[in-house]
Amino acid sequence: EEFCALTNADWDEKNQALHVRRGKGGKPRTVYYGSNAADALLDQREALLEWLGDECRMPGFPLVCNEHGDGIGSPIIPRSLHRIC
Repeated sequence: EEFCALTNADWDEKNQALHVRRGKGGKPRTVYYGSNAADALLDQREALLEWLGDECRMPGFPLVCNEHGDGIGSPIIPRSLHRIC
């Protein structure tokens, strides 16, 4: 659910971090990720730019979405998340 709610504004590409606004207990936290996740996020952005153009660069745009710009709904199963990354 936390992953599904992420937007571009939550992505700190330079520091390879995602800022979760409402984590466990409703508390914000920062999650750092490795090179595989970084590659997956960059691939996703590249695909979105092809499909949707600059609209997908807006801060409130879903970080991970389909080719129509619709965010991934929750619940998301771990296997689906693994396929994304």
